[in-house]
Amino acid sequence: MFKIIGAAIVVLCSGSAAMAQDTRGAELASSDRKLNSTYENLIGQLRPSDQAALRSAQRAWLRFRDADCTFGWPDRRDCLIQRTDERERQLRDSLYFDSAGKLVKLPASR
Repeated sequence: MFKIIGAAIVVLCSGSAAMAQDTRGAELASSDRKLNSTYENLIGQLRPSDQAALRSAQRAWLRFRDADCTFGWPDRRDCLIQRTDERERQLRDSLYFDSAGKLVKLPASR
């Protein structure tokens, strides 16, 4: 009788483990794609001098994010997801102007 119960427990545990699958890798990839899309859309509308400034700022932000996420998190991906989502919102919510001095309009967030 114990063997049957033990087998049933293994089956039940195996089923719940599949339901609790770690999705952080996919979430991070999605956050990266969204940030990259916003960044590419924005940089394509800016004056060349502003493009260079944004490119430099983005590189500095990437170094900061990577350094900031090296400690204090049980899983580094959680930090990377949070910081990447925050940066995408920063780029989207800031005001930028194109070479004609008109306000740059980004597509609605997906």
